[in-house]
Amino acid sequence: MPDDGANTRKEPNSADAGQPPQAPDEHDVIPLAPAEPAAPSKYPKMPAGKPDLGAPPLLDDVDDDADLTHDPEVERALKGGAATADDTAAGEPAVREQGPPVVKDGKVSPKTLAIIGGVVTLAAIVVSVINAPAGKFAAAVSATYLTLFHTVTGVGAVAILAYAENRPTGRIEVAAGRMFIAVASFMLVLSLHFDTLQGFNGAVMSVFAALSYYLVAWTLFRLPQRQMQILAGAHAGIAILLWLLVQVHWWASNAGMMAATQPAK
Repeated sequence: MPDDGANTRKEPNSADAGQPPQAPDEHDVIPLAPAEPAAPSKYPKMPAGKPDLGAPPLLDDVDDDADLTHDPEVERALKGGAATADDTAAGEPAVREQGPPVVKDGKVSPKTLAIIGGVVTLAAIVVSVINAPAGKFAAAVSATYLTLFHTVTGVGAVAILAYAENRPTGRIEVAAGRMFIAVASFMLVLSLHFDTLQGFNGAVMSVFAALSYYLVAWTLFRLPQRQMQILAGAHAGIAILLWLLVQVHWWASNAGMMAATQPAK
């Protein structure tokens, strides 16, 4: 029974006996790629040494009542959601991103704004003196004082708006110059007097003065209507609050003087 190919063994050729082995053909050699260097480990290499048996436990700073099975950051990352108030209450507070400043720089410099405001204030003083029935000097001082005073309160209203919107205030000198013009326009319109209005002149001029202030401030600050309403409301609120405080002080002072002048019974 002849052997199959698997069991046959090729006998060495007598002619090849005693010959040195031949080098393999270059086509039969498969070159190996050079070994790539190992990537550096992201974990720091611990120095060799003996363990410190006196070191504090790893969980020594962890609260005993802490819920270690609940990780808000991991759950938020898995859900793809944003941080909530509950998640940040136990950890670091969430930082709100601030937008652009409330007072944006314009083409008009603060010096030019101050000059324009001074001219409008001078016009308001002149009109107040002309329409004052008596006390011309007092009318001029009052118009000047109220214009400067409520310019300062207007800057405070700008700061309140910036706080409410979580935005930086911007350049204070620019805010003061623009508010100076707006308040001076308010005082100018408020100082006007028309005989045809008779007893309603003060009420009517107050409405038009408020409209003048709103339009001038809106034009200079270039704010959206919602923010402009916050600015005007904050300014009016500060003015009313200070007026009430002055009235209470005046009432208390007069009451004390009247009590002191009354004869003792």
